[in-house]
Amino acid sequence: MSSDVNKALIRSTSVRLAINEKLIQKIVDYQFQSAHEAMGIHHTIELCGFGKFIFNNNKAKKKLVSMQKTLRRVLCFLTMY
Repeated sequence: MSSDVNKALIRSTSVRLAINEKLIQKIVDYQFQSAHEAMGIHHTIELCGFGKFIFNNNKAKKKLVSMQKTLRRVLCFLTMY
């Protein structure tokens, strides 16, 4: 999430709930840190209201190979000029 969007969401939540922005920021940071750790351990997380996210190793490997090929082509093209 971009920093501007993050700040706007923190600010609006703080105003709506009448809670200090720093506390809201700590809560959001904690939730995302917990989600990041859960994803690393279980390769899946479920966020209420957002759905279930699953990390698929095979898809990630295929995507990485594809991106590496693209990068090699771009670098080859750039070195030609």
